[in-house]
Parts: sequence; C-alpha cells; structure tokens
Amino acid sequence: MNAMLDIDSRSLHALSGFVRDVDLSDPLRRQRIGYDPRAYLIAHLADAAFMPCRKDDAVLLEIGSIALLLHPRSNRFWLSCGEDELRRLSLMPMEISTKMRMLHFVGAPEAFMRRHPTVHSDSIDHLLASVALRCARGRLPFDVDPQAELHLTAWPNLTRLPLTPGALRMAMLWRRQRGISIAETSVLLDLPQRHVFSFYNVCAALRLVTVVTGEPRNHAQPTSQAPKKPAANARERGLLRRLLGTLDAFLHH
Repeated sequence: MNAMLDIDSRSLHALSGFVRDVDLSDPLRRQRIGYDPRAYLIAHLADAAFMPCRKDDAVLLEIGSIALLLHPRSNRFWLSCGEDELRRLSLMPMEISTKMRMLHFVGAPEAFMRRHPTVHSDSIDHLLASVALRCARGRLPFDVDPQAELHLTAWPNLTRLPLTPGALRMAMLWRRQRGISIAETSVLLDLPQRHVFSFYNVCAALRLVTVVTGEPRNHAQPTSQAPKKPAANARERGLLRRLLGTLDAFLHH
C-alpha cells in the first residue's frame, strides 16, 4: 500500500476529532458538529471517481497546480503531488478552482506518468476513504439526519481501507440490521458519536450507504438512550454487541 496515503492507528483516532457526544436532537448542538462536504476536496474526488465512463476512459482532475488522474474501471489513481500537499488540501475548505475532464484514449495513465515523473498511485477506494476522513475529522454532513435509518448496500473492503475505530462492528450492524440510525449505532455499540460519523463519511464517499425510505422517524426521541425493544430483541442485540466486540478486538489484535 502507498505510504503516502497510509494512516496509522493513532492518526485514525485523531481524524475522528475530539468533540464530545452531543444531544443530536438539539439543532444548535447538531450544527456545531456538522460540516458541508461540498466545500471540501472529497466532493470533487467523488464526482470524478463516479463519473460515468467507458472501459478505457480516465478522468483528469486539476486542482491548482496539482494533477490527479483517475481510472475508475481499474480502481486506480495517479497523483502528481505528495503527502503534505494532499493533507493540506483535505483539511481546509477548497479555495482554489478545479477543472475536470474526461480523457477518451487508451494509455492515459502512461501519458500522465511521463508528464509527472514523481507520480504516486494507489486504489481510488483508499484515496476516497483517506480524504473523506481528513475532510470530515469526526463531523457529520449538515444534510445527514442522525435519526434517519441507514442501510449498507455493500460490504466495504476493510482490509484495504483506513480502519476507523469500530468500523468492523458498524459494518456488520448496518448490513445485518436494516434501518439502524447513526444515533442508534452510537448507543448500541457504545461508540463515541465521532467514530460513527467517521465511518459514515467513509461509506458515503464510497457510495456504500443509503437512507432507508419509509415512515418518518420520531425526531423527538432522546438520542442519549437506546430505543426500548422487547426483551427477546434486547437479548439478541446484546449477543450481537458481544459478537461484534469480539470480532473488532480480533481485527485490531
């Protein structure tokens, strides 16, 4: 894996931020832990990564003097800058213009590398996840309802992504229990909200999470307590929590 985009375990905790849990039903406090992804680098990267294209097409993204080439079909990217510059661009709202264009010819990666001899390369998934974490830093997008029911549409390749605290447990929960909200996830798995926000941001950047349609949630429900369930369901969730905790501990061993 490219060391430029690798994030050690201590940094992963730091990227989840240091904000304490808040009452997510309080609009003012919800506002304080929010951010707008459209103002950050991650929005431009996601647009480029998921642009409809043919087999040999590549997408060239120019950010000031930095060039980034993405080849969606092979899940690879090539970047003309280094770690420090990428980190700087990820941490602050975008203040420079970007240009995006499709390249319809075979050999675009080779041509890009000839023009940029010090190019860096890795998987697009890893790039999106890493930049999403740095842009969000444990915050939740303003337009995401923490009480909305979520569903993980596909299993993320956790062995090749920055593994945020509790990621495996959340992935299993969101795949197994359709309709779990962000607020419920924090309570059920006993995780700080910022870690749940971080995992959501990674999944959203990879377009692996959707909001379950159906009856509106009761937003007046306190977020500091888990929803009341029948005893049998409570026992089932207790068993699930222990299983998820065991698997998460094994993965981090």
